[in-house]
Amino acid sequence: MSDPPQPIAPFLAPIAEAFDAADAAARAARAEEAQREEDRQSIRRAFKRGGFKMAVSVGSTYGWSRDEVEALFRAPAEPEDGGDGDDGEPPVVDPDDEDGDEEKRKWTRIKHPIKALPPDCPVIPLGKSGGHFHYLDPSREYVALRKHGADELRGLFAGRNDWLWAFMPKFNEKNQTQTGWKADRTADSLMDACGKIGIFDPAKRLRGVGAWRGDDGGLVLHAGDVVYFGGEWREPGYLGEHVYPGQDRLPRPADEPAPPASASTLLNLFNAWPWEQDAFADADVSTVEINGAAWAVPSVLLLGWAGCAMVGGALDWRPMMWITGDAGSGKSTLQKVIQYLMGPALVASSDATSAGIYQAVGYSSRAAAIDEAEADPNSLKMKNMVDLVRQSASGGKILRGSNDAKFKGFEARSTFLLSSIIVPPLNTADLTRITILSLGRLKSITPPRIDGAELLHLGRQLRRRVMDGWGRWQETLDVYRQALALTGHDARGCDQFGALLAMADVLLFDAAADSDTVALLAAACGKAKMLDQQEEPSNAEAMLNWLISIPLDVFRGGTRMTIGTLVAGAADIVQVDGQLPVACARALEAHGVFVQGLKDAATVTLPNQHAGLAQLFDRSVWATSPGAATSGWSQAMRRLSGAQRVNSRRLGGRGVSIPVRIFLRQDEGETR
Repeated sequence: MSDPPQPIAPFLAPIAEAFDAADAAARAARAEEAQREEDRQSIRRAFKRGGFKMAVSVGSTYGWSRDEVEALFRAPAEPEDGGDGDDGEPPVVDPDDEDGDEEKRKWTRIKHPIKALPPDCPVIPLGKSGGHFHYLDPSREYVALRKHGADELRGLFAGRNDWLWAFMPKFNEKNQTQTGWKADRTADSLMDACGKIGIFDPAKRLRGVGAWRGDDGGLVLHAGDVVYFGGEWREPGYLGEHVYPGQDRLPRPADEPAPPASASTLLNLFNAWPWEQDAFADADVSTVEINGAAWAVPSVLLLGWAGCAMVGGALDWRPMMWITGDAGSGKSTLQKVIQYLMGPALVASSDATSAGIYQAVGYSSRAAAIDEAEADPNSLKMKNMVDLVRQSASGGKILRGSNDAKFKGFEARSTFLLSSIIVPPLNTADLTRITILSLGRLKSITPPRIDGAELLHLGRQLRRRVMDGWGRWQETLDVYRQALALTGHDARGCDQFGALLAMADVLLFDAAADSDTVALLAAACGKAKMLDQQEEPSNAEAMLNWLISIPLDVFRGGTRMTIGTLVAGAADIVQVDGQLPVACARALEAHGVFVQGLKDAATVTLPNQHAGLAQLFDRSVWATSPGAATSGWSQAMRRLSGAQRVNSRRLGGRGVSIPVRIFLRQDEGETR
């Protein structure tokens, strides 16, 4: 049996009491900390269930203040060396208050909240515009983003998502392991980088696959995965003042210089087609002799077109071509030759729309070939296609919207080759941009031998010849333009045929052709605008041609007479079916055509607005609309020689008067 505890000496009692008190305080503190930890867990669970508002509510039941609850969820400051650290001086801010409390609270603010993108970032920010942020992804493909969620960023960094884990890691606080990356912070860095760069306009800065002219006038060739820039091949990206994004690979020029014989090989093939030489009936020659061989003029022009199509985006003027001929003339086979020659650098279709073409071409300068283009020559589809061709010749701006409301625009720089049995009605502006080549019937049912692989290789050789000869392109073009001007071509004709002949020259000769060859080629095309292209009436002359050829049924007996015939009868220039001049004049007035005087002194007046004329010009470019102050026909009339503005009650207002001989196209120089 143990001895009972001895009483503490009186002088030691205060010390014992102090130890007991300290031990009790420690036990109380541990109990309180354990309770606080239980409170923390309960508050965290409340936060997961109902957010911060519920966490504050649950915390208040345990006696926690709002500041204490906020401190529980406040993130610790990140280290200074990561670019996101805190300097230990948290400012007082007023964060959003979810429950309406206006109380001011202290929050820790990061000194550098946006982490700058490092140089090794696989994505290149380009800038921003219209709510979109523009980038080149790791493969250098152009990407425009509006939303920057985790999925969008994964797509942007596809192939290099591992970089995101290293750049903006996210950790599990319990086991200290990385669980992912911070999408919101990454988005901040990307969008901020675009904002610091500024406005990026894809229509002006983006250059897709194809050929372009550099800032120094040099030739730039974008082959998809590489870009020939400044005399060497480089990776896609920012080069000079433009962005050349990565795209599908296109055939590159041949590695070694190609001989002139490569162009002669293609000429030989083109010569196998039955070109209609009578289309050049007014030309001085229908064939030309080059390098000791005779070539059909259309073959030379088509060779020039092929060269222009390979570097169309680098040209100031792109010559368009339309091949026509009856069924069985070999149009589709010729188109196939061009497709093999160009490879993926050509957008080819037999049932294309203008919308489909510019969507396929996009920001590139790829050429386009449309076979059997006429389905309905007068359809809106064909009209839109011709409009696109017209815009592309001189680099017109194509502005379109997309389904996601993102604005799209680009400069049309494609070179077009179209083929059809019937060429649709083309106005003067279109005829000056399109060279029409006609085919006859094939003499043999055996088509020319076509080897796709050989033609693709030949195309690479021709690209190399254009690349090597680019230094003399402008000088050669100027020489042919001057030679064509001497044959009677206007400025637009010199642009069109000058480009075709100059490119054929670059392909056929290592150095500039001699003056005799230039003169020979220019003479061959001096009047070789095809029969359909020889006459280029002005808009005013075309209006008269339209009007005077319209038939009217104005007299009894069902005899129909054209307006031209009735005007001649009203002026007593010819006898019209026994009708007096006054009868012809009255018949015309009902349709808005007023004839005064007789013989050569007669004049023809058209009111600026008239219901009869509106019906005659309906659906033409000289039409009008109700309530319009003027009309298309009145504007055209004012451009004719001898035109006078008149104002008469008989007309019902203002109009334009011209001499009858001008109206009937009996005098030369009908336009001013």
